[in-house]
Amino acid sequence: MPNQGWRAGWRTSTRTNNGTNCVEVDFTTDSAELRDTKDHGAGPVLHFTPAQWSAFLHEVLADLPSSNGAVEVSHRGDRTVVVALNGTLVFTRGEWAAFLAGVHDGEFDYHTQVATAPAT
Repeated sequence: MPNQGWRAGWRTSTRTNNGTNCVEVDFTTDSAELRDTKDHGAGPVLHFTPAQWSAFLHEVLADLPSSNGAVEVSHRGDRTVVVALNGTLVFTRGEWAAFLAGVHDGEFDYHTQVATAPAT
């Protein structure tokens, strides 16, 4: 297990083709975090416990109603809106599709990220 304060580093899905408008994810020893690259680090960062993150990933892949306890996800036209108590993120259809492809490929699995972190 990595030390308290460890961060995996912000990453986007490999399916984004190095785009600059992406769903961005980071992992810490006790949370997963979500933000929008269009905000250049100045926008809201949505926080999830590991259990909430796992539920969120399951819900978005299966297109299920939000019951993860951290965010509400809705689709409005060609936009996906992710709402939390501390902010709202809005993603285009392409941004969300790339994120979902990464989720499907296992790129954002919390437990894998923490398990492969260097122990200190």
